Amino acid sequence: MTDTREHALRVWVTPEEKALIDQHAKATCMSCSRYLRTLGVGYVPQSKLDVFHMLELAKVNGGMGRLGGLLKMLLTNQERRTPELDRQLESLLDEISVTQGDLWAIAQKLKE
Repeated sequence: MTDTREHALRVWVTPEEKALIDQHAKATCMSCSRYLRTLGVGYVPQSKLDVFHMLELAKVNGGMGRLGGLLKMLLTNQERRTPELDRQLESLLDEISVTQGDLWAIAQKLKE
């Protein structure tokens, strides 16, 4: 059951303030009205961006893992391998591994 809202409040803000309010409301997955109403009655809404960013980083990490798997498959394809290709692919795999570690570290920070 929802409450019927019969009264409107008019708040004057600068364009910068409006943009900031819109940004904060979006970060908490609320409409501007709900966000301001929530703040006005004394509640502090929790940001949903951390969870969102963590999920996005996890997707990137998964994509990096799939890329690593494809590169590994190429490495095992004996007829296409050359010493130079082996060096380049090993270097690329090392870079992917480091990037995965960095992404995981960022995801852990966002979770805190």
